[in-house]
Amino acid sequence: MFNSTAADDTSLNNLRADCCDVEDPGTICVPSDNLKFLIRCDNSQGSTPLSCVYQYNFGLSYAQVDSVSEAYESIGYILEDAGNALRLNYRENYGESPVTGYNWTNAPTGTWIKETTAQGTVEVNPGYIAEIFQVAGRCGIYAASTNSFKEVGNNKQNVPFTRTFKL
Repeated sequence: MFNSTAADDTSLNNLRADCCDVEDPGTICVPSDNLKFLIRCDNSQGSTPLSCVYQYNFGLSYAQVDSVSEAYESIGYILEDAGNALRLNYRENYGESPVTGYNWTNAPTGTWIKETTAQGTVEVNPGYIAEIFQVAGRCGIYAASTNSFKEVGNNKQNVPFTRTFKL
């Protein structure tokens, strides 16, 4: 006789559903990067140097917090553990960027840990305008902000200049 109150899960013990094998988002994403605008410092009409202060992020974050990143977190893929997979992914599949020229194989450890906010200052000479950009990566649900920056600008005579620097 069938007993409806007895639990018999022997048929489920060896069941493994393909739907539940979720790959690590840090290993399956496609790395990319760009220059993220931070500040424009206009001293084109000035007669003395001008200091402009800006804030920037350094490290790993979600590209956007949404249901997808929350779903990955709910099954154990947390931001704090994503750094190693992302570092290997960028190293093996991206290397030196065709977009920014940044060499991701040499990205410092701080790029791959939870993001922090810091402050920088740019000094702009009289008659110049400068814009500061930061090299920033994107890989699926993750964003990686580097310590590499590019300053681009020009003077009153519209003579351009570019320099890269690290903080």
